[in-house]
Amino acid sequence: MHTTHAQLVDEGLAAAAQAGDATALSKLYDRYLDPLYRFVFRHVNHVQDAEDLTSDIMLRMVNQLPGFRCASSFRTWLYAIARHAIADFWRTRYKVREELVAEFSGVGTAVMEDDDMAHAPTDDGTTADRARAVFEKLPEQYREVLTHRFIEQRTVAETAKATATAPGNVKVMQYRALKKAALIAKEIV
Repeated sequence: MHTTHAQLVDEGLAAAAQAGDATALSKLYDRYLDPLYRFVFRHVNHVQDAEDLTSDIMLRMVNQLPGFRCASSFRTWLYAIARHAIADFWRTRYKVREELVAEFSGVGTAVMEDDDMAHAPTDDGTTADRARAVFEKLPEQYREVLTHRFIEQRTVAETAKATATAPGNVKVMQYRALKKAALIAKEIV
């Protein structure tokens, strides 16, 4: 594999930042802030959420920098942090109670006996209802992938096996499902 000039610069800056060089850390921050923001915005399609997530990712970068070992390029490492942060964002944004999982997937019925509890308000009083509405508007194949990945918290490989789909296709469907869910959520506002 050929190492580019940009990768060498990143590795040098990362090594200096790990050694406590605040200027190197600042250069890494400046170098990646805009491209990272654009990456995040493409996945959440909302300015304030993208700004918040980008800040969170940069903070994670600073906190996790001591563990960076150059096994991959700095860019790859940073964007892996970003992908995890985006997944965490969607996981918490559309967190659905366990009793609703069965309803969504058609596997069974709600486990709660008290009907009032099944519709108990969450954070803002409408999160569960909104999540259900978004989820129900997704195509079946997207619902299946999101259920496996985020609700059941299966790996890509486990999801691929469960859906008889190639791992690469699971990633594509997950991306498309989250993008479509974001668009649907905007319509429901």
